[in-house]
Amino acid sequence: LPVSVIEAQAAGLHCFLSDTIDKETDITGDVSFLSLQLSAKQWAESIISTLPYDRSNNESKIIGAGYDVKTNLNQLLALYLN
Repeated sequence: LPVSVIEAQAAGLHCFLSDTIDKETDITGDVSFLSLQLSAKQWAESIISTLPYDRSNNESKIIGAGYDVKTNLNQLLALYLN
């Protein structure tokens, strides 16, 4: 699971990923999976087709998916202290 993709979605970005990446990475619905067999032009056209793009606040989606830093910190602390 590419953490950088989770971070990008948390920042409200639309992500364009290879279709070989686990679909579980799409937490916000702002992820497009494209074949590496497509040309650079096809990738560019896919990206351009989303413009203009407004960044959205995905905080609740990220937290709901279990990627809240505060929750994870408390879980790690409990794990190490026990």
